[in-house]
Amino acid sequence: MKNALTTLAVVLGLISWAQQQNTRPIQHQVHPSFIALNQAQQGLNPQQIFNEIYQLSSDDHLELISVITDDVGQKHEKYQQEFKGIVVEGAQVTLHYKDNVPSMVSGYFSEIGNLPVQTQMTNSSALKAAKQKVNAKTYAWEAGKSVHMHMEEPHGELVVFTDPTGFTPSKLAYKIDIYALDPIYRADVFVDASTGNVL
Repeated sequence: MKNALTTLAVVLGLISWAQQQNTRPIQHQVHPSFIALNQAQQGLNPQQIFNEIYQLSSDDHLELISVITDDVGQKHEKYQQEFKGIVVEGAQVTLHYKDNVPSMVSGYFSEIGNLPVQTQMTNSSALKAAKQKVNAKTYAWEAGKSVHMHMEEPHGELVVFTDPTGFTPSKLAYKIDIYALDPIYRADVFVDASTGNVL
């Protein structure tokens, strides 16, 4: 009887372990960093190209932010991804031309999905959360003339924060430039605009 109970416990343990292995998070679609355009795509305009390779929704937009011409005369157009008018942090793609014909797209485009863009916390609350995370003794905007600096209190920029691996859902976040003097620290801190958690 004792051996039977032991065997049953082992079997139940194995079933529980197997179920845990099957509850891994679902990965959202991750696009390749480099996409060579086929002949048909090369005849399209930039918006048509992006619509075809990224299947843009009505909430997605790619805004042209720069155009450069390299040393051999080839053009490169850089676009910033936006979702419902909000910048998607780190999501930029470049459309490369060869002999004035679009030939390749490179960069990072994020599948956002159904993300509400209404904030649940104020900018000042987000700054407080960022300061608590950094936990510095002195911040640059507080020191003022004592260190011959003039900095205004940072105002967070509302952005869409994404996971390049696709496993973590996108979040609406405040991006805050935190500059501390004691100890020395400067970085962009991202605060979830719904929960107040530092990402």
